[in-house]
Amino acid sequence: MVGPGARGENVFSVQLMLQAHGYSLSIDGVDGPQTTGAVVSFQSAHGLSADGVVGPQTWPALIVTTSLGSSGSAVKALQRQLNAHGASLTVDGSFGPATQTAVKSLQSSHGLSVDGIAGPQTWNAALVGVKGAQAYSWPDVGQGASGENVFSIQLMLQAHGYSLSADGSYGPQTTSTVKAFQSAHGLSADGVVGPQTWPVLIITTSQGSSGSAVTALQRQLNAHGASLTVDGSFGPATETAVKNYQSSHGIGVDGMAGQQTWSSLVSTAGSPPPPPPPPPPPGQILWGVDTTSLVNSSFLSVVGNNYGTPQFIGRYIDAISFSPISASEASYIHSKGIHILPILSDFGGDTGFSKGVSRANDALAKASALGIPKGTILVVDIESGSSVDSGYIQGWNNTIAAAGYTVGYYENPLPGSSGFNSAFCSAIASDSAVANATLYSSEPSPGRTPASSAPAFGPTGLLCNGQNLGGHTSIWQYGLQGNGSVNIDTDELQSSVPLW
Repeated sequence: MVGPGARGENVFSVQLMLQAHGYSLSIDGVDGPQTTGAVVSFQSAHGLSADGVVGPQTWPALIVTTSLGSSGSAVKALQRQLNAHGASLTVDGSFGPATQTAVKSLQSSHGLSVDGIAGPQTWNAALVGVKGAQAYSWPDVGQGASGENVFSIQLMLQAHGYSLSADGSYGPQTTSTVKAFQSAHGLSADGVVGPQTWPVLIITTSQGSSGSAVTALQRQLNAHGASLTVDGSFGPATETAVKNYQSSHGIGVDGMAGQQTWSSLVSTAGSPPPPPPPPPPPGQILWGVDTTSLVNSSFLSVVGNNYGTPQFIGRYIDAISFSPISASEASYIHSKGIHILPILSDFGGDTGFSKGVSRANDALAKASALGIPKGTILVVDIESGSSVDSGYIQGWNNTIAAAGYTVGYYENPLPGSSGFNSAFCSAIASDSAVANATLYSSEPSPGRTPASSAPAFGPTGLLCNGQNLGGHTSIWQYGLQGNGSVNIDTDELQSSVPLW
């Protein structure tokens, strides 16, 4: 029976069925005065005892039988109940093949005639002993949160067709998107992903699946100790990782990532990421590479065989035309004892103090989501073809330094290449603290070499009025991308640069 004060999935069903009968009321899963009043009105209209309680006499009258091709609130009620029994349906009010399959599965498991039609008998089975969203443990995740569960929420929303950034930071954009998702699925639109929202949000995947839902799964598995390539493709390696996780957590080992597996993943802390390697001794020159490619075992194998094992890798923390570094990728790099040089891509239009501040704040948000500790260098990429002015230089410098990170600029110091020289010198004239920044010079560029034949450290420094006031040129990209077996530039840097 469902009566005043009740909460949960059966109340959602009552409210949605009342809607299907033409009643206007809020769908919030709480049997308050509005719902009780609508039940009383429904009972009176159907010659039932008008006590406001949905029990054995009222349920049969309230239930609307649905089948393949049906649509509306009654189907939404059915889809929610089926999800409460372990299905992973999109609650869209459209009775399609997936809903029919879930109905047949429920009928089969309860010894009913398997016809795929949700009538009174099927509804009786759905309503008795409903596990509901509480069948598994689901955490509350809301605005201000960060980390792997937030990545999962964002990627699952993407898989449901919503457009938002997947940055691991639960900000206003994620909150508003969650609210839109909740409203579209008949959930209380509070912007918090909790026990009612998780089961509807999760998309079950298995071998052969692809897309953002698989990316979310691979990231979660890596956070729990797997070493998967996060490519959004559910292949044999991902299936094996799912089975290993299920086996180690007492879950039925079927290799499918459904609600029980996901509940365990998001409710248990993953293995802590490996710490970055210790800082190198002072006075050393380190050899490394920078790349726009995903760093995984295959990448390191090719680089190692052709060039040598890098001591650091420059990777982009945000990008337009390629994938930025992820937390799981960073963990993998660190597990190999390799440092990371974090770089923000050049998005163009590198002019104006406010733009420099905006780009710096973007970088700080990404650094926070990735767990990059303060003190680490954050380099902004300023390509040779980009316009740049002193305001942009100062905006980046002031914001990054105030947040406790080390300021870095990737630049070409040759006169006329981008205007960086004059912009940087003008910024120093306005604020001498800018000269403390670390410069990452792309000149001279003798070409890529293996580590064993790298040139002596000798980047071109930046001069202001004939004096080397242009900060500390401590990083040198001496070999730009050319023909070769792997997409890398080769670099050297002084060990005093605070890498991640």
